[in-house]
Amino acid sequence: MALIVSPKKSAAGKFLIVVKVCGRSWPVRFIVSGDDTVKRVIEKTLKQYARLGHLPILGSDSDCFTLYPSDGTDSEGFNPTEKIGACGVRICSLRRNPTPAAKVMHARKENQSRSWVHKSLSFRRIMCH
Repeated sequence: MALIVSPKKSAAGKFLIVVKVCGRSWPVRFIVSGDDTVKRVIEKTLKQYARLGHLPILGSDSDCFTLYPSDGTDSEGFNPTEKIGACGVRICSLRRNPTPAAKVMHARKENQSRSWVHKSLSFRRIMCH
């Protein structure tokens, strides 16, 4: 009598993940392994997004994007080296990382509005006296 041994399956298994791309109305759905890293999931999302022909074109550099939980409980994104199965989230949101130039432009606009307020207040002070 032969002993039949079934191959061991990964403890993490495979599951369906839904990734909402920021600024788009439809999500991207695909199967991932629980052992896949967050970076690999981002790469798969970008590849699937491009394959479906969605616009605007996001590119293929996974370092420019961060995966966030969709429920909004965590303000920080997932660590790219973390296993997606360990995150315990099946619905995620993909957002582009802010570029340093965008941060500088935001700071400049903020400073410009402050200087405008200060100038207008100092002008009124002179006019009142």
